[in-house]
Amino acid sequence: MNVEYASRDTDDVAFTRALERDVSRRAVEVAKKRAAGQRCNYDAFHQLVLGAELRAMKPLNATIENQVNWALTMSTPRNADEFARVWRRDCGDDDGRKTELLFNIPLDVFEVIFKAEIGLDLLRDFVRLIRARVEIDSAAIERAAGILLALTRCGRFRSHLRLAGTNTSRAATETLTRASELDAAHACLEAWSL
Repeated sequence: MNVEYASRDTDDVAFTRALERDVSRRAVEVAKKRAAGQRCNYDAFHQLVLGAELRAMKPLNATIENQVNWALTMSTPRNADEFARVWRRDCGDDDGRKTELLFNIPLDVFEVIFKAEIGLDLLRDFVRLIRARVEIDSAAIERAAGILLALTRCGRFRSHLRLAGTNTSRAATETLTRASELDAAHACLEAWSL
């Protein structure tokens, strides 16, 4: 069975390399035809052919589009392990991606994902990211209050909040006081205070 998988892997690698060679060969042929059509000297012809295999750099707005597409194609994690994997692998150290992930999760899913417990580090990160987002974008205050309310329903929330300390609690309550006119803010202000 392992031999079968190994042969598939080598076949896949060989196929990928063959495709790369084919693409490279086509690029060189197109460059030769373009250079011949320009009726240029040999040095210019040689430079055009050498540059055929180079790929153009992506403009800055293409990377922004990729970030937007990442947020749209991201699927909602179903459990704490999936969430941790996405949080570490896909988001890395990028607070922008982490915030997008946090704000794109449906509110009722938080309780399902963190049914057993919400990790102490995650709780601190969530509060930090929510507070930063609200400071930048005041329109996100309603969603932030909803997330903070959803977090109070997660497993072991109260004990982890005590362990997280007063800074985390204070940051959450300050965010909730900004949303004092919302029902979600009134409902969870007491839960977040130590």
